Amino acid sequence: MASEYIDMEEAEAIAAKFAAGRERYGNGWKGEHPLIEAHAEVLDLLVYLKLSGGLVSDMTRNFASAARWALKMDIEAARKAGVDLTGFGLPAEGE
Repeated sequence: MASEYIDMEEAEAIAAKFAAGRERYGNGWKGEHPLIEAHAEVLDLLVYLKLSGGLVSDMTRNFASAARWALKMDIEAARKAGVDLTGFGLPAEGE
């Protein structure tokens, strides 16, 4: 459950979320390039904030919008540098 991470310190929450993902989906990367996936997650965040019924501060909304803008800039810079952001895959542990 997502609420179990709320009271954890950031590093602990990241480790727990990563471990839960590995347990659920297995080892190895299954998605698009992490920058592309992060952008999609920020869009999800913006949707969740919109659905929160006004319980979110302007600072939180502005932070989420700034995160999307920053990721777009990072993706654009990676593309300009010739980085292939398609077909990304991380090997499973032990490979």
